[in-house]
Amino acid sequence: MKLEAKHLSFRYRADPVLNDVCIIAEPMVTAVIGPNAAGKSTLLRCLCGILKPEGSILLDGKDLKAYGNDDLLQAVSYLPQDSSSNAALTVFEAVLLGRLNSLSWTVTDEDLSLTLDALENLGIEELAKVPLNELSGGQKQMVSIAQSIAKKPAVLLMDEPTNSLDLQHQLELFDLIRTITKRHEHDDGRRPARPQPGCEIRGQDRAAELRDG
Repeated sequence: MKLEAKHLSFRYRADPVLNDVCIIAEPMVTAVIGPNAAGKSTLLRCLCGILKPEGSILLDGKDLKAYGNDDLLQAVSYLPQDSSSNAALTVFEAVLLGRLNSLSWTVTDEDLSLTLDALENLGIEELAKVPLNELSGGQKQMVSIAQSIAKKPAVLLMDEPTNSLDLQHQLELFDLIRTITKRHEHDDGRRPARPQPGCEIRGQDRAAELRDG
């Protein structure tokens, strides 16, 4: 799925953050880089529909405003910088909630399988029965990433996904993102766009630089 932003502008009250930003994230891994306070996080919140900027955002040529909430949740998954939770859930239950937009009254075998796959892909399946409030910061971050992956979105927006992760897990995450992207291409002939702000992504296809909005 191709994600395209045209002439985006956004301000918090009187403070402009984005000014006439244009970006194209084609089916590949795209890293958004830039200094602190350049507007990277604001850009991602605009791209996933949380914020309402001026300009247009297109998913495969269709304006984001034309998507219903359910369709948008199915197509785009957004992982914010601080997404950890201390809810009274186990790791497995928390990741299963990543399938919320596709869950009905009953949990399907596919939902359970995709949840387990996400845990195994990140190497945290042994934490499946552990309560969230017993996890370290890095482990909570891995659970949040697994939750996003379990949705199987066409577009995955990750804001500083390596926060709280040690170097080894950072490298493993970069490799996993590449693997999932390639697997998606083989599954349906296209690859998901995965814009991610922060440091340069290992093995990225493209980097887009954002400076002062």
